[in-house]
Amino acid sequence: MASKINATNINGNYPVAGQDNNSQGFRDNFTGIRNNFSAAADEITDLQNKAVLKRALENGELNNDFAGAVVENAELRGTRETVVSLGTISNTVNIDYAGGSFFTLTTSGNVTFEFSNPTPADTLTSFKIQIVVTNVSHIITLPTAVTISIDNIRGYDTNTIEFDQTGIYEFEFRTSDGGDNYSIQDLSGNATDGITGATGPIGATGPQGTQGATGATGVSGEIGATGATGVSGEIGATGATGPEGPQGDPGGATGATGATGPQGDQGSTGATGPTGATGPQADPTGVFAVGSDNLTLDDPVGGDLTVLSFVKINNDNTTVAVDTAGWNSGSNGTISFDTTGQGCTLLYTNSKWFCIGNNGATFA
Repeated sequence: MASKINATNINGNYPVAGQDNNSQGFRDNFTGIRNNFSAAADEITDLQNKAVLKRALENGELNNDFAGAVVENAELRGTRETVVSLGTISNTVNIDYAGGSFFTLTTSGNVTFEFSNPTPADTLTSFKIQIVVTNVSHIITLPTAVTISIDNIRGYDTNTIEFDQTGIYEFEFRTSDGGDNYSIQDLSGNATDGITGATGPIGATGPQGTQGATGATGVSGEIGATGATGVSGEIGATGATGPEGPQGDPGGATGATGATGPQGDQGSTGATGPTGATGPQADPTGVFAVGSDNLTLDDPVGGDLTVLSFVKINNDNTTVAVDTAGWNSGSNGTISFDTTGQGCTLLYTNSKWFCIGNNGATFA
């Protein structure tokens, strides 16, 4: 706006000193001065009513209400927002955006919010509410216009928020349609996690892994000693000597030798002795099946730290004789089995056999 003050309508060279001057010149200058004063007064009043000021004018109040005017291409530094303390609340409270943009309150019971004076549609209204929850039974009820992002709020159910712990909670509300719909965001640093998202679909089954290698074949037990050979039958008796032939004439030829008597029958072969029991494997580690035959366990050729196991495979009473039984201080001992599935594991060390595992066997 151009100023209406006109400095050119004042004749600065009038009146002329040392001579009579026409009074019209005085009147013209006075009129110009009056008009300029009047224009200045109007413009100063307009500035007082519209200008943004750092402090109140003399005899006035500071009012920097922009009335919705646009502030454009401005750099803000050290700005602040107005905090509205609502105190301790246990009923309905009005959140008036015209009064500030950050509200604080402490609950003493259930609290219901009402929102008022948002900015017009197509402009953004944004404000925060800090709530000190003193009891988890206190419930916050929101306006029905709060409809956006409600699924992300912990404890939300039908325009209400319940809390699972006491503490300080902070929420931000926004609207860009003049208050018809508000969004909500939980800004609380100590808020609990939001709701868990739906479980994703199960992935496709991966390819079957290759078959593992077959385990090594267990060591076979030693073959039992061959039983003793049965006693041979007696040798049959020697046949009788045939009769002596008659003596030839003196000087004559020698008579023929008498025929050999028949050979006696051959004695029968003695019965085969019983096969010896299968002996335990002494040197390598192994598992031995105990059947119906009694066994004898000798000291291993390999020496200390030899380990072997016996497993009973029937219900016959069977005994394993042990020459150096550690449970008898190195003297003779026995291990007895009488039921299928019984078993034990022995360790040879310090020149003795010791039991390191037992399932039903009897040691003596």
